[in-house]
Amino acid sequence: HCNMEDTKQFWNTILDYSGNAMTYTEADFELSQVYKCVDSNQDEEIKDVISMGVADGKREPISILDHIEKQGRVLPSRVIVNDISDTLFDQAKANLVNGGWVKKIENEIIYFLGKIDDIKTELDI
Repeated sequence: HCNMEDTKQFWNTILDYSGNAMTYTEADFELSQVYKCVDSNQDEEIKDVISMGVADGKREPISILDHIEKQGRVLPSRVIVNDISDTLFDQAKANLVNGGWVKKIENEIIYFLGKIDDIKTELDI
């Protein structure tokens, strides 16, 4: 049984998340499914992108936002970003700012540091 503090400490030690081998095996398959969902709903406006466990943010939400933008579609009006690791969460915030996404979204980026279970009760989603 793994407690939340142990999990948080583990993720705080992963300083290069996107370059780590554990992130580009099964995770690539998962991300391809998200792209398929986005692609199959061309006529729908995407209102929210909710990314839980974003780590450094480069894969999600950034690669998802990039995929939407490259299609010439309107970017979502709200992006919710979550992770449990303070270290990776700070990297995600910096990557969203440095990549220009904070300015591009223009509306609302909500940062939620904490357990995934707490998002629904803390945020009205």
